[in-house]
Amino acid sequence: MWHADAAADVGGFDCEIVELEQDRRIVWRWGFVGPQRDTDPRYDSLLTVTLDDTPAGGTALTLVHERLDELAAALPQVADNVRGGWESALDKLAEVAA
Repeated sequence: MWHADAAADVGGFDCEIVELEQDRRIVWRWGFVGPQRDTDPRYDSLLTVTLDDTPAGGTALTLVHERLDELAAALPQVADNVRGGWESALDKLAEVAA
């Protein structure tokens, strides 16, 4: 479950891998589900992570999260945090990888 600033349950994420290219790309159906998983609607989006070699011998990670319009219309306070959430997660990954 994901918690808002006030620590109230606002829902969680439900995902399913829809495409996998080993060592290169993974695509998920990424759905936000409200706190009542059995009765709340699920707002599906598409998340794609691609890994590419860099000329310097490293790996470039590209993350694209799309199809967020339905979530933004229904729950703008959640949709407004998607970009910042991914930026925070990728910053932490970069710290660990450094």
